[in-house]
Amino acid sequence: MSGRFEHLFKKRVSGRYLTLLVVIFPLLSLLLYGGLSHLFLLYLGKQEQIRDLRRYEWTRMEIEKNLLKEKVESLARFVRYYDNRGSQKIKKDAKRIVRLVAAVADNLCRYGAGMSAKARETLLVEAFRKIRFEKDLGYLFMIDMRGNVLLHPDERMMGTNIRDIRDLNGKPIVREFERVIRKRGEGFVDYYWYLPNRPPKQMYYKISYVKKVGCLNLYIGAGEYLRYMKRFVREEILAYIRDNARFENGYFFITNSKNRYIMRPYSVEKPSLDYRVEGFFQTPNTLAYTVYIAPYDWYLTAVERLTAVRAEIAQKAKEIEAKGEADAKTNLLLLLLSWLVSLGLSLWLSWVMNALLKRYERQLKESHEKLIWQSRQALLGELLPMIAHQWRQPINKIASIVARLRFGHDKDDPTALDSHYAKMEESIEYMSETIDNFRHFYQPKSEAKEVELAQLIRKSLHFLDEILQKRSIRVSLTLQPVTLRLYGNELMQVLINLVKNAVDAMEEGGRLEIRLQKRGEGAVIDIEDSGIGLPEGMQERVFEAYYSTKGSTGLGLYMSKMIVEKHLKGKIAAQNIPGGARFRIYLPAS
Repeated sequence: MSGRFEHLFKKRVSGRYLTLLVVIFPLLSLLLYGGLSHLFLLYLGKQEQIRDLRRYEWTRMEIEKNLLKEKVESLARFVRYYDNRGSQKIKKDAKRIVRLVAAVADNLCRYGAGMSAKARETLLVEAFRKIRFEKDLGYLFMIDMRGNVLLHPDERMMGTNIRDIRDLNGKPIVREFERVIRKRGEGFVDYYWYLPNRPPKQMYYKISYVKKVGCLNLYIGAGEYLRYMKRFVREEILAYIRDNARFENGYFFITNSKNRYIMRPYSVEKPSLDYRVEGFFQTPNTLAYTVYIAPYDWYLTAVERLTAVRAEIAQKAKEIEAKGEADAKTNLLLLLLSWLVSLGLSLWLSWVMNALLKRYERQLKESHEKLIWQSRQALLGELLPMIAHQWRQPINKIASIVARLRFGHDKDDPTALDSHYAKMEESIEYMSETIDNFRHFYQPKSEAKEVELAQLIRKSLHFLDEILQKRSIRVSLTLQPVTLRLYGNELMQVLINLVKNAVDAMEEGGRLEIRLQKRGEGAVIDIEDSGIGLPEGMQERVFEAYYSTKGSTGLGLYMSKMIVEKHLKGKIAAQNIPGGARFRIYLPAS
């Protein structure tokens, strides 16, 4: 019979309670697990809904951002293209004029071969002095290869040498002209220069085309101020944007770095300058995208109202929430179904377990009682030689008295006869008491009775008088008066087993000390010996079934533990002490 399995019954869990647990515990566990799982699934579902909604919202907003960005970038590309085409037109016009004048100069050189170089220069200067274009902002200039100004609308510059003059960026303008002339004979040069016929306070960006006159050591140039020429281009671009300023749920507007509104739809109040952030700018109800167009110092911004987008997102949120509620109902239905199935299985299993446990309890009880009976029988077999030895002395005493009486000794002495009779009665009473103790100990367990523990301890030692004397073991008793209601024979069997174990541990004599103390409503019995002690680390194993260190069956201490814990509802423990071992029994109140 396994001690580990027997340990299950220490808690006094009957078959009825165990089968009840078989039904209730799985159901409660399933209900708890299912409830927590349902709540966890609800939580996960809610989180998944939030994530789905956020993904949809993010995707929807990304689509709107891309569409809005494409609108702005497309319009910005148009502005840059139109601006670039305007710049090309300026260059083309300057180049055309310069080549026309250079062709005239070449013809003059061809047909005025008899003229001096100076005369031809003078003739060219006079011929083109009055030429102006682009509202007088465009003009011709002539400079010889030494840097002397031959033709310029500013009379103050005529005849001066400007070879080392530089613009506001430090570019050597004339030297750059000469470099282009020497390298290719003609070409474009961009720089900053003053406006003609204006106070020389500020330079403006200009593009000029220069070309060398073949027969003379000079070159002709013409250019246009990009800022002023782009005014026309700018107006054309603004007109186009104004015509396309509105789109579904939004509009365009243009500002500059000075926070001035360059263009906005007439039907829209001045938009907030907060929108003017390069890239995206978003508020709860609007989305804006801005690009900066440097040549015009423009912030081109498109603003879209998110009313329709928010409505779509709200509709999607309702759809996701409805799907989540449907999933939650399905999960709850599955939980209830599994709970009902488990209820049926638990009821069936409890019925089976109840039948098995009842059968096992019956077998266990029979086996347990049989084992206790067998262990008592074995113990009695060991006690019989001791009892027989104890009887020899009173039997010898009775035989001696009978012999004296038979031969007539002391027959005339009434006092001696009374003494002999008293000694015979004493011996017979001793033997009768021994038989009664033996008979009572041999009886199976009956109902619990009030027991004087000190008397029970002495009675238990009486069975072992012979072996205690033979082993020369000194017995010390410290017994307080304690009375408990219990099974006396069961406790006597335990005490005899423990004393026998102590005697076996003291082969060459020793000391045996037994103490009985009242502890609360119960009692504590200590049995200490001066033997070899318990094997190190084996204090718990000594109570296991079939565990033995001396070649015995190993059932004595096991049965002692079973009797104390199962029949007497107490506790038993073993430990080593200095010079021996101690077994302690705690017995609770009745």
